[in-house]
Amino acid sequence: MKFINRLIILLCLALPVAGQDSTSRLMQTLQQLSTKESRESIDKYKQQRISVQQSQTLDELKVVTQRTKLFLKSGIDSLAIRHDIKLVTDDFKILQVGVLYDKESTISQRNYTVSAVILSELINLTADHKEHVDAYVHVLVQYRSRIDSLSSDSTLFVFSSDSAKAVKYLKRLAIAAREISPIDSAVDKHLGNLQEIGTTLDQLLFELRLAGEEIEVHRANLSKHTMHREFPNLLASGGNYRPLGRIVQISYAKEQLAWKFYLQDNKGKLLLWLVLIVMSSIFLYTLRKKYRAEHPLQEEAKEQLVIRYPILTAIVIVSSIYQFVFIDAPFIFSCGNWWICAICLAIIFKNHITSYWWRFWVGLVCLFTLACFDNLILLASLTERWCIFLLAAIGAVFSAVYLINNKRHELREKRILYFIAVMGMAQVISIGFNLLGRYNLSKTFMTSGFIGLVIAILFLWTIRFINEGLKIASLIYKRPDKQLLYINFDKVGEKAPSIFYVLLVVGWFILMGRNFYGFRQFTVPFNNFLNQERTVGDYTFTVNGLFVFVLIFICAMVLSKLISFFAYDHSTPQSPNNNQKRVALGSWLLLVRIFVISTGLFLAIAASGIPLDKITIILGALSVGIGLGLQSLVTNLVSGLIIAFEKPVNVGDYIEVNGKAGTMKEIGFRSSVVTLLDGANLVIPNGDLLKDQLVNWSLSKNNRRVHIPVGVAYGTDLEKAQAVLMTILQKDERVLGYPAPLVIAQRFGESSIDLEMMFWIHHWRDTFSVTNDMILAVDREFKQAGIEIPFPQQDLHIIQQQKNEPSQ
Repeated sequence: MKFINRLIILLCLALPVAGQDSTSRLMQTLQQLSTKESRESIDKYKQQRISVQQSQTLDELKVVTQRTKLFLKSGIDSLAIRHDIKLVTDDFKILQVGVLYDKESTISQRNYTVSAVILSELINLTADHKEHVDAYVHVLVQYRSRIDSLSSDSTLFVFSSDSAKAVKYLKRLAIAAREISPIDSAVDKHLGNLQEIGTTLDQLLFELRLAGEEIEVHRANLSKHTMHREFPNLLASGGNYRPLGRIVQISYAKEQLAWKFYLQDNKGKLLLWLVLIVMSSIFLYTLRKKYRAEHPLQEEAKEQLVIRYPILTAIVIVSSIYQFVFIDAPFIFSCGNWWICAICLAIIFKNHITSYWWRFWVGLVCLFTLACFDNLILLASLTERWCIFLLAAIGAVFSAVYLINNKRHELREKRILYFIAVMGMAQVISIGFNLLGRYNLSKTFMTSGFIGLVIAILFLWTIRFINEGLKIASLIYKRPDKQLLYINFDKVGEKAPSIFYVLLVVGWFILMGRNFYGFRQFTVPFNNFLNQERTVGDYTFTVNGLFVFVLIFICAMVLSKLISFFAYDHSTPQSPNNNQKRVALGSWLLLVRIFVISTGLFLAIAASGIPLDKITIILGALSVGIGLGLQSLVTNLVSGLIIAFEKPVNVGDYIEVNGKAGTMKEIGFRSSVVTLLDGANLVIPNGDLLKDQLVNWSLSKNNRRVHIPVGVAYGTDLEKAQAVLMTILQKDERVLGYPAPLVIAQRFGESSIDLEMMFWIHHWRDTFSVTNDMILAVDREFKQAGIEIPFPQQDLHIIQQQKNEPSQ
């Protein structure tokens, strides 16, 4: 602007006095000055743009540096990872003993099984660390790349021609360099350290997975040659055996690792297990307390074990059923669970069964314990073979003695005899295989025989305890109790459902099948079939995902039905004088059921991996269906929600709809059920329930006004009649004093003067009884007072026509 102002002034002064030549030179001079000024303006503009870009780059570089610094502070614990790597390496060395190196002539199937379990845990732990390190390195490399990209920006190295500005910029650049330098060094150090850890993890993970593949090959080969001889005959000499002390040491180390890893991975399941045991114990203890209050406990009673031993029976019931939640549990864990249940059952049996059969159970538990200890030994030895032979022989004799005795009639559960026979046959088979040098088969049959019998007895008594508990609960809780979430034991029944028996039988076979490697050869291909990805169009799914979706949704539907089925049934009449609080679950049940089904649907979608865009297509199709022909269904569903939130009627309310009176029994999604006074159930769509005129007597605290018409003969003293009727009303305690009862004269009837008694009663359920008593009292009091109640009558007047009168 200054240049333009000077140029205008110069032109104004020079042009009036200058000649043609002077004007030409002047214009040339002006052109030169303009060109110079233009170059200077362009250079200045470029300098300003570069300065702004430099400022932005330095600011962004500062922000990225601060973020990198914070990320490094909250970074990965490399020392902990190195410590875990050392532990995994040490555990891997323990695992390899007797499996991958330092092998003996024959390796037991149990050794391979336990080693595979431990190896799987080591692989998962190492893979988790590897994934964590890789993710951390990836983010750190991104920060490093961004810092290098900003630091190498060419605009940072362009300096101003103004020396003062250049010095100022150099100072700022030096500050930025001092901030970046330590962060850059720390990033380099961390990357080097993590890359070293990553390389170690990669190598370790490769070795672990390679070992896993090798173990699976060995297990498959061992299973394929199951019937082949592994050792010389038991009575023959020879065989390559490891010292027993070394075998115990190796077995203890491996079993300890399997136990430790499984407990670490299933803390939530273990906590839930304990919570269920505590809740079951509290329920059974409450059951015992109420039962003793109503029925003194008799010592000779034989069907009260669940309330005699609430804690022990709770442990047996919960542990026997909950063990199926622990999928692929190591043998040492399952063995501990079975042993605890067996000890609890022994204590319960002490004063319940005869001493003969109690000694049977104690002896069986001792043999079972020895068999479990033997199964924890992972390497074969001649001493162990003789122990297996001895245990199998004792088990065979033991089962034979108790099968042929004459005290079988004393058994509480006769079906135990079948499992005793199975156990005896398993021990005989074990003896035969052991004598012929088939070590793995011999050990498997010996262990499975004792375990199968113990589990069978536990399952039989679990069912017995459940049935006893249901029977006692149905006797005590004749009405649903708030402490038990209003469960109606009258509907639950006194016995467990038949499907429960079937599931326990299937569970018994599964538990037995786990002892054989052939069972795994069946389950692994089946799991692969379920988890194999399949593609239809753009949608990828697995059979397991579909099963999960259907299973979760069915469980949500069943749970919704159970909430409604086991909840309090208000159709049973209650006396208004019993001072019981009315259970006001009411229409909240509908909201709870909707919440359960909605949650189940979303969980099913999330668990099965169905993409949300497919759900939108389904919702779009549903909207078209609603627009075409589902209006009435949607109307009823929405009406159900309105009833649930606004609560014009609640479950248990006494209502009248279209002149039909009854008790609201259930409020469902689409329709509601009303139990009429004659016992019939009336199903009303929710839309009609809101559309029609609905009379709800329960909204007025169950009070009801009663009208009783009374007719008296013409000529009766009406004041006397009213006084008699008022006296009757005042004597009845069921008639409310406020609002005050009334007796009014209504009309002159054809045969009587009509009076009406109008009064309020405490509860609508007393309407019929109060009306009945009032009519009887009126009849009695009117007779004593000489007041006549006329019956309908008509006077007939006959007019006779005279004969001499002309006809009309």
